[in-house]
Amino acid sequence: MPDLELVCLHEAGHAVAHYSFGHPIQYVSVSGERGGVRLEPLVDPTAWANATLERAEQEIVANLAGPMATGILLRRNVPEAEASDFRSIGWICSRRGLNESDMTARLRPQTAELIRGWESAIRSLARSLQDAPSGRLSGREVVKAIEASSGKNPIPLDWKSGVAASK
Repeated sequence: MPDLELVCLHEAGHAVAHYSFGHPIQYVSVSGERGGVRLEPLVDPTAWANATLERAEQEIVANLAGPMATGILLRRNVPEAEASDFRSIGWICSRRGLNESDMTARLRPQTAELIRGWESAIRSLARSLQDAPSGRLSGREVVKAIEASSGKNPIPLDWKSGVAASK
């Protein structure tokens, strides 16, 4: 069973990625060996077939951000959570008619850049989540933890080209 620090960092990676794209977060939670990020409004699963490529890429990056946060920042993994994240990526790609291997390979470098650029926010959010008595932070608490540590997006990415955008 993964430890709480690892699960919190994993979920913080997902949440900060969603925040960086401007996706409203309802809450982030951890309970024992599992966690989750809930967006608002909830994404209708049938909408992926009609989602823009950019929105699908953002969701894939957000799914990669959990396992990559623990891998890059702690050099550890949460296999159970990673399996779920990669199932989600496969599901999104199948609904959009995208090649999962190609998309994952293409978006990994951008996700790594996001993790490194938002490291202080990810660590801050993970600590806040770990300290939360209920193991849950509201969307407002998530935003507060992120913005207190790093402000707005330190490395805005141009998702069309996959490189850091000029400020």
